[in-house]
Amino acid sequence: MNVKVRAWIVALWMAAGVVMLQLALTGRALPPWWVLAGLGAIAAIAERQSVPVTRNIETSVSFLPSVFTAVAFGPLAAAIVGAAASSTAARTA
Repeated sequence: MNVKVRAWIVALWMAAGVVMLQLALTGRALPPWWVLAGLGAIAAIAERQSVPVTRNIETSVSFLPSVFTAVAFGPLAAAIVGAAASSTAARTA
């Protein structure tokens, strides 16, 4: 992988970490753990599902639980659900 791409990935991860830390430190309330666990499980299962957009393009439907979580519980909860969904999508090179 290109050095510039790796630097960009590191910068994005650092920025996301700073934002999540700031949200956590400002006292953003989270829903009960079982709600986050359930939404994370649904998002992880949805990560494996795809919907054809065109004949050659498919997209995952895992964004639906993440968007619902963001609207209902805020960005910190949505980040946790999104991380849970993405954790099941690890691929080997």
